[in-house]
Amino acid sequence: MYNHYSQGIYTRQAHKAIPEGCFEEEQGRKGFFGPVSHLIKKQPSTRWSAIEGELRPHLFDTPKLPSRPGVWQRMLYNHDITLYWFFDEVSRQPVTKAFRNADGETLYFCHRGEGFIFTEYGQLEFRKGHYILIPKCVTHGFYFNQNSEFLVIENRSGLFREP
Repeated sequence: MYNHYSQGIYTRQAHKAIPEGCFEEEQGRKGFFGPVSHLIKKQPSTRWSAIEGELRPHLFDTPKLPSRPGVWQRMLYNHDITLYWFFDEVSRQPVTKAFRNADGETLYFCHRGEGFIFTEYGQLEFRKGHYILIPKCVTHGFYFNQNSEFLVIENRSGLFREP
């Protein structure tokens, strides 16, 4: 059990009745799970006016990436994680090819489209907004009912966990 402590400007419930002209900031160790603190501030925490150098934000305009059906297009990577953009067209034949990632877990987020993923454990249906987690070494193949686009996150150094 946690004791609640308040001082200064505060609200009785998180995310509700934030005073006009103020901004809420949530801080916690496990994202949306576990104990958190809610700070009400008169200025937003992200009020940068300029960022220069290699760490400046970059825009990845995924609709402008070249259309290369069936190819994972790498966008960002480091030792632990790689992010890809993946596009494929409506399937015209039964699934005859499959993929097995022996290097790490694969998380697909469907931005557009729908269809099925066939795995050794059975068939999974997907559509826009679905996350599909494929554990390391699970063979899987896609069947697309519509042209489909995915953000793919490959985790090579650990397991995906809840935030």
